[in-house]
Amino acid sequence: MAAMDCEKLRPMLVDYVVGEWSPPADELESIEKHLAECEECRAAAEELRGTGRALEAVKTFDTRMREDVRKSITSRARVEAQLVRATREHQRIAGEPGARRVPLAAWLVLAAGTAGALALATLLPGMKVFSPKPVGEVVSCLGDALKTEISKGEKLDAGQEIKVPGKCILCVQLADGGLLDVAGPAKLQMSSTQGPMRLKQGRAYLAARSSTNLALSPLKRLEVSAGSRVCLTADPVSEVAARVTVLSGSATYSASGGKGRVEAGKTVEVDGRSRNAIVRPLKETERPHWRKQLEISR
Repeated sequence: MAAMDCEKLRPMLVDYVVGEWSPPADELESIEKHLAECEECRAAAEELRGTGRALEAVKTFDTRMREDVRKSITSRARVEAQLVRATREHQRIAGEPGARRVPLAAWLVLAAGTAGALALATLLPGMKVFSPKPVGEVVSCLGDALKTEISKGEKLDAGQEIKVPGKCILCVQLADGGLLDVAGPAKLQMSSTQGPMRLKQGRAYLAARSSTNLALSPLKRLEVSAGSRVCLTADPVSEVAARVTVLSGSATYSASGGKGRVEAGKTVEVDGRSRNAIVRPLKETERPHWRKQLEISR
């Protein structure tokens, strides 16, 4: 290929290799043909691909990294890639021997910048600069056994597991403004990007501010409508493995025996053996009378 073809390709080579530019089909074919025939441009592209691979590792290292940090790292890597390109171009024009090899100084600058970007991506999660926001905050605790583990005002992280001892009650303000009270003995896992809030064992009262998904085995799915108030019971070894009582509003569920909607004044419970769900009127004993202890302690 003519020297002019190299001149046309060089300004586009960085973006093409790093993956920030996708040329039209005919132009792509021309670029690939030139790279196949031009040893100098092909060598430059291979060297730049090393930068591209390092950049891709940074981009995928932590999916929670903020976009502005990603752009900053991208910009830094591209500047250093352009330095490599400019150095090579200078060597070619000057006719220096070994023009296809990048000087050690240029490689050091490139390596330092890429290593710095990788180090930044590694350190930021540990520094919790971009850690997910808390999904809840402890409003109050009832019971000395619980207070030794959790304190008022403590932030609860996504996916965090909490054990509430017997004769203890935990009150949590959810991130969306909803209220969750849990009576021990109970096991609770806060919601996360991997799944909804899960009551593994115990009793709970939820005043939902927005539509809320929960996991309450053996129910396959439970969605509490915004503004609803429900009582939850989970006991995997009991004849009734799960129970949801709707005090106000509504909730939808899905179980092995079918799916449906539960309105205010109704209870859905799941048989521990058959896994079938039945809906019936609520009983007075299913109301959260235990919450009065928490209200008195506030």
